[in-house]
Amino acid sequence: MTNKQHLRLGDDVEERTAWGIDMYTAINLCTLRPRDIPAMLYSEFLEHRLMFAVQQQRESGFDIRKALEFIISSEPVYKEGDTLQEADLRLWTEREDPLLFSFMEKELARMILEAITNIKG
Repeated sequence: MTNKQHLRLGDDVEERTAWGIDMYTAINLCTLRPRDIPAMLYSEFLEHRLMFAVQQQRESGFDIRKALEFIISSEPVYKEGDTLQEADLRLWTEREDPLLFSFMEKELARMILEAITNIKG
């Protein structure tokens, strides 16, 4: 594409609703970090993986529970003979498909969803 070409809505560009989280929600999510998970890893999960899942919910992206359920219900992809640690490490370092979530990401999503459910309950 050159500088003089224009993108056309519908052909080249898709209009979508985009979601994010406010500071209050971000702080609350940060307080849920398990002590055995490094802050940088948890931050990566919140900022990139969870926000990716939120965007996949399209018009329902306002409900973070749907994004967490999306992560939890995704199919795990492991190579035969892999330990969970080896598979997770490969997904974190060589992820080819953004729709694949590691075991650790699924567990973090499950833990956050449980906390939200218990607070609302």
